[in-house]
Amino acid sequence: MTNIQLWGWNKKPRTMRRFLNSGDIFCFKYHNQYGFGKLLCKSLLGHYAEIFNYFSEQPDIKEKDILKSKRLLPPLIINTYVLFDRKLEGDWRIIGKQLNFKLTQEDKELYYRWGIYPFLKISNMTEEITKDIPVSDIMNYPLQSPYVDSSLKELIDYFIKNKKLPKSFFMP
Repeated sequence: MTNIQLWGWNKKPRTMRRFLNSGDIFCFKYHNQYGFGKLLCKSLLGHYAEIFNYFSEQPDIKEKDILKSKRLLPPLIINTYVLFDRKLEGDWRIIGKQLNFKLTQEDKELYYRWGIYPFLKISNMTEEITKDIPVSDIMNYPLQSPYVDSSLKELIDYFIKNKKLPKSFFMP
């Protein structure tokens, strides 16, 4: 029995933000191909998501491709209201779901920074743990800021070309 359900690109062109859930599998247009990923958990700014290292000429992905895929980038926040609900930028669609999805302990221990000097803080992905941090440590944590279609595609392009994240990913 599989724990991944896929229904494809054409079933739901739009999904309202309130119906998005952890474990939802999405597809997005990326240049002349399609990229895929999964929503990990809700955030005040959207949803944390992972982008798979799998791209296809068609908006279809098989369960075996999902299971083989690795993360292209560290989890980041995407503006799900803009991308899935209002569809103001790009073409992003929910195409499936991983049933009974749970965050890994490793994901729960990822921290993102927010705030302005001198009130800098870090929070974990579930936003259950928040800590103050000194200014000297800010570059150790990615900024808790939502990505939209264009900014995420720029980040993917940079990472594929340079095999590393840009300094701006960690910039204050």
